[in-house]
Amino acid sequence: MKKKILVPVLILIVSAILIFIFLPKKPSSSRLRAGQDYNVILVTIDTLRADRVGCYGYAPDVTPTIDRWAAQGVRFAECISQTPLTLPSHTTIMTGTLPIYHGVRDNGGFVVPDKLETLAESYKSAGF
Repeated sequence: MKKKILVPVLILIVSAILIFIFLPKKPSSSRLRAGQDYNVILVTIDTLRADRVGCYGYAPDVTPTIDRWAAQGVRFAECISQTPLTLPSHTTIMTGTLPIYHGVRDNGGFVVPDKLETLAESYKSAGF
């Protein structure tokens, strides 16, 4: 069961981060300015089993960086993936749309429609 939850857990973590970043906030003079105060780093991992990651109970010290990030940040115990395939999942992360809307349904032969704005384009528009 644990090995089936890592990719969805990671997708949920990234989704939660993206939701937090793009939620409307009250204007504030102390608000960070894009491109000046911080960088955004998005890390996705394919075919990594949760039962082989320290923060999920694996004893050998093989994932020290992930374990440190989990200890200092937010780690989810459960999540739901929109699809069990890499390319459609990443397309959903990058566009904020489900496969039924972005049209990517498998791991090959698909291109994201130009009408959809990607995460990178959103960040660029915001000054990152």
